[in-house]
Amino acid sequence: MKLNLLKLFTRDEPIAGLEISDSCLRLALLLKEEKGELRAKSSEEEALEIKALGEKPLKGGIIGGGEIKKKEDFIAALNELLKDIKPRIRYAVVSIPADNVYARLYSFPKTVSGEKLEETMKLTVGFQLPVKVEDTYLDWEKTSAETRRNEVFLATIRKPIIDNYLEALAAVGLRTVAIEFHPMSVARAADISPGKTVLALISGKENITVSVIENKTVRFNRTIPANRTNAASFAEEIRKVVDFYESENKTSISEIVSIGETSASDDRILPAKIMKLFSGHPKISKDSGKWLIAVGAAWRGLLPRAEDALVSLMPIGTEEAYENQKALAFAEFLSAIVIGLSAFFAVVFVGVWILMTSVQQSFNGRLQSLISLPLPTDAPEIESRARNLNETVGKASNILGTIFTWSGLLEELKSRTIPGIAINSVSLPAPDATMNLTGIAQNRPQLNSFKKSLEESSLLTEVALPLANLEMKESIPFLISFRLR
Repeated sequence: MKLNLLKLFTRDEPIAGLEISDSCLRLALLLKEEKGELRAKSSEEEALEIKALGEKPLKGGIIGGGEIKKKEDFIAALNELLKDIKPRIRYAVVSIPADNVYARLYSFPKTVSGEKLEETMKLTVGFQLPVKVEDTYLDWEKTSAETRRNEVFLATIRKPIIDNYLEALAAVGLRTVAIEFHPMSVARAADISPGKTVLALISGKENITVSVIENKTVRFNRTIPANRTNAASFAEEIRKVVDFYESENKTSISEIVSIGETSASDDRILPAKIMKLFSGHPKISKDSGKWLIAVGAAWRGLLPRAEDALVSLMPIGTEEAYENQKALAFAEFLSAIVIGLSAFFAVVFVGVWILMTSVQQSFNGRLQSLISLPLPTDAPEIESRARNLNETVGKASNILGTIFTWSGLLEELKSRTIPGIAINSVSLPAPDATMNLTGIAQNRPQLNSFKKSLEESSLLTEVALPLANLEMKESIPFLISFRLR
């Protein structure tokens, strides 16, 4: 019997977009529309539905400088946001402030492509980053812009900042698929005409992020402290950015837009608008700019996981992150199933034992009654029948004692599974047959450790790991065979 449990019990779930800023939390959930009143068509004629929107203001000091300062208060606020959202949200693309993000656009000749481009970026990262590579999470993507050169967008951030976010999100049961920063989300959802180069100002309580966006790509990014943003100094900062970008790229910035309150100080700055695809929702129509980041992150959640090659500031890629989170959900489900089956078989065993005890007591009572009666002429026949009944009862007791409890084996496999190992299927033909376990190991040392863990089990013997895929160092598929002692 082959149990492909991962395919049977895991399923794709909707992925929300979560904006985290120093002033509030905002969440948006988009679905490819099947039914509903809010309908719209994108340029690809794909109907989308805004399934849910939610907002929770944050008290000052919870988020500061782009990172969590008061984790318990952050978790409490996030719990309050999620409890009011229907349907329940389990997966999210998270967009965080750009304060601590180092982002840069690299340009290479068209001849540098494929594996050459990958190798070139690895060398570039080692020599040109202002921080140590081992202290950061970094990722890059090849832009889709049609230019004469190959362009690669890179972003990096210090590991403790992201680890703190991931721990807080996990504490409320939210599984993180990808982490990006605000300008990326804005570039995806803002209403920017093709060919236009726009300067976007994303305002927070402490800082203002200045980004240049062209062809849905963040081409320049800088954070300005809010205490330097009086009318004169802020105008000067903007002029410097515009002059620098235009001189370096031989292009003109056609528009300056804002997300937040920046537009109030300068009539040249226009409020940013969300794409018309989403503007029909009543909440968005009141203030479309404020939902840009959350909706932009949610729109990324609609991408097939295998096709999401966009920058993600996490320890692993977006596809692997989503599959790992699904595997974790499956492990929790499997644990509940094992406990439930154990309880069921325990109840069945007790029920059978009570039934057999009752049958035996009834038989003993009838036997005593027969003994007290005068010996009938057919006593030998009755004695023979009683002997046969006793033999049948004894065989039934022996059968009950030999029933193998699969739940014990499943519990043992669960306890022996180490981090970095994802089990796909377990083949359990019979208690005395060879059994197979298949899955994927994050790397070779973890696979060897998993085999050693199985060998140390008091239930298992003849644990064998065939030599295969020796050239693979990460995401290694494996098959392990074993027998019961």
